[in-house]
Amino acid sequence: MTDAAASLSLEEVADRYDGKWVLLRVTELDETHRPARGEVVSHGSEKKVRGQLHQLLAAGRHGPYYFFCAEPWLRTGEDLRRVVNEAAEQGPPGAGEWQ
Repeated sequence: MTDAAASLSLEEVADRYDGKWVLLRVTELDETHRPARGEVVSHGSEKKVRGQLHQLLAAGRHGPYYFFCAEPWLRTGEDLRRVVNEAAEQGPPGAGEWQ
């Protein structure tokens, strides 16, 4: 069931599986005891990944696991400026949509 045997950082997972739900077997915590690295066990729809987590737990294969939706990280001020500028160009939510 493991998709990638290599331990990846959360940033690498977010870049690789952008917008998908991910189940990560945690291999390293950061200084605040949050997941920092792990092995991707499953990825895809929330329903699929949640189901695979339930199967693992039912089989007695307890993690630690981290279940999350992967999204790109803003790494620099330039990344943040780009995202803010893109949002400003799009206008407020619902702008231009038929009401």
